[in-house]
Amino acid sequence: MATDAGQQNGSTEETSGQEQQGQQAAGTPEAGANGEQQQATTPVDDSTQLPDTHPLVKTLAKQKQDLAAAKTALAEANAKAAKATQLEEELGKRPTTEALETLQTRYDRLEAFLSKAGGPLAKALDSRTFTQKLFETEDDIDGIVKDWHAANPSETSVALSSQGGTGKQKVSFNEIVRAAAR
Repeated sequence: MATDAGQQNGSTEETSGQEQQGQQAAGTPEAGANGEQQQATTPVDDSTQLPDTHPLVKTLAKQKQDLAAAKTALAEANAKAAKATQLEEELGKRPTTEALETLQTRYDRLEAFLSKAGGPLAKALDSRTFTQKLFETEDDIDGIVKDWHAANPSETSVALSSQGGTGKQKVSFNEIVRAAAR
């Protein structure tokens, strides 16, 4: 009678084991959405391949092109983002506009003070060739100072050199002090 109930149900002992396997297969990844097992992929040849004019093939080709374009755009965007990050880091290392304005104000005040104080420094600041050599070239500072002293001797060196031309053999210490005080 158990077999009669099984036959009425449409299953036998032989097929009931298969039904249980089918139910177990529904939970495995190989199973399709409807619980049936998927068929193994068959190799694609000319007889099984869809023609190039088929709408699915056209859609696939377009999607492949779109994907390639998207990958290219993503790579370009990543490169630009990396460059932007690098530039932001470099910008962060630079002094701010406020700091540069503060430094410029200090240098302007120092220059104004030295110009008003007079003396050889004021003369140096007024000299275009000196300031050009100092600020616009990469010349050695010691060389610039030597050139300046050669072109603009101090009063002491002028007094000493002028004494040598008058025929006096010896310069007194008092004359040197007076020349330095001027």
